[in-house]
Amino acid sequence: YVVNSINNKWLDRWKISGWKTKKGEDIKNRDLWEKADHYLTEVINAGQRVKFVKVKGHAGNTFNELVDKLAKEESNKAQMLLGK
Repeated sequence: YVVNSINNKWLDRWKISGWKTKKGEDIKNRDLWEKADHYLTEVINAGQRVKFVKVKGHAGNTFNELVDKLAKEESNKAQMLLGK
């Protein structure tokens, strides 16, 4: 979803439309999308090139597996802090 939103220019359209979908609905997680857009813009303005590539989950990609492990660990910590 994230890769498609950037590669297919959905993010650009959302900004132009006031953070609305084609159906006129509010974009979910707008605060996160605005942060992502801000940082992406900073990187591009600094002269860096960014390429977003889909990586199939749980397909043996070392870095994908590592990120998945770290995300689960952090989720578990958050759940413990929230008492769930």
